[in-house]
Amino acid sequence: MRSSLSFLGASLLATLLIGAGCSSKTSSTTSTTPPSAGGSAYGGGTIGARIPDNFPSDIPRYPGEQVIIASVFDNTATLTAETNDSKDKAIVWVNQQFQTQGATLQNRSDEGISTTFIFMKANVRYTVRLDANSGNAGTGITITREMSN
Repeated sequence: MRSSLSFLGASLLATLLIGAGCSSKTSSTTSTTPPSAGGSAYGGGTIGARIPDNFPSDIPRYPGEQVIIASVFDNTATLTAETNDSKDKAIVWVNQQFQTQGATLQNRSDEGISTTFIFMKANVRYTVRLDANSGNAGTGITITREMSN
């Protein structure tokens, strides 16, 4: 769990940096923690965050996941969650979900405890990162959806 929370902190930072670089006309984040300075994103990595009302429905939700953060900034949406399932089980689920949506696998990268996928569907790029927790006791899941103009 501790290694996953470290990853989740890094994912949160990446989400904040992506959002900070955007001229955000519409942004929404939902968490159980208060907004960070400037109010552009919520943080803290608290399990149990809610999903914003304007969150894209094409980002699949892992069964039984515990949401850490969900954010929407202009054309980018990110969901970071935790599951008690193994990374291997999550890998099978990811492939099934995106194939069902008609997305095409562009790249898969395996590095240590992490597996990253890049899927494309029309003008939408999905980046999925799965991180096995220490002792294979669960998996951290981050899905980022970016629309190009």
